[in-house]
Amino acid sequence: MFNSAIFLFSATLNIVPSIHYISKDFNLWHYRLGHLSDERLHALRTQYPFISFEKIHLCDIYNRAIQKKLPFTLSTSKTTVVFDFIHMDIWGPCSINSMQGFKYCLTVVDDFSRYTCTFLLHAKSEVRQKIVSFIAYIENHFHTTAKIIRMDNGSEFSMKDFFSSKGIIHQTTCIETPKQNGIVERKHQQLLNITRALIFQAHLPSLFWDFAVQHATYLINCTPTPTPLLQNIAPYVKLHDKPCDISNLRVFGCLC
Repeated sequence: MFNSAIFLFSATLNIVPSIHYISKDFNLWHYRLGHLSDERLHALRTQYPFISFEKIHLCDIYNRAIQKKLPFTLSTSKTTVVFDFIHMDIWGPCSINSMQGFKYCLTVVDDFSRYTCTFLLHAKSEVRQKIVSFIAYIENHFHTTAKIIRMDNGSEFSMKDFFSSKGIIHQTTCIETPKQNGIVERKHQQLLNITRALIFQAHLPSLFWDFAVQHATYLINCTPTPTPLLQNIAPYVKLHDKPCDISNLRVFGCLC
């Protein structure tokens, strides 16, 4: 009698007794489940038959939510001469000033040999002089001239008159697109990884990071690199055409 009373009460209110609410809106469960993909929604329906599902419906919100940036194309630049194409970038400011008061590091990578040079800086205003000195160095020691220099849009790299006088093409990356200068960006990551390892190994405070960066640069240059470009040849060998003398190499931080 009690069950009959419930049925009569439900009928009076025009309520159909049901364990689950079944909606004819095929998008409803798609919305309820946070715009779940059709494949996962179909798989979920096998466990919960009351879920309505229609694969032919289109959801603009789902397509907008899962959109990604287009993959960045790999560089196709090929150089055959050292320092024809140079990549430059600045790392910093470091949260801790070095023992010698340095805050920044200018990283220079040769496209052909992947040889890396690092210049420690107290301020970004020193960048221009470092670049001028570096260009003069490669002209005197390697009897070659830089053809292209790629860097970001930092004001410290604004050297239009100098580049014009040297016939150097100054390439700048698009704003918020560091991937266009990916060679030096990845070099920064490699440098910092080795720098941290050297600091941790030697149990030195972080203010010695300037010495560790210079040591890491040396190690990278004399270590064979397993890339399609270098094929296990060290950048030093690629640049100087002779092996690097590492007989004087010592553990970073050891006693003199």
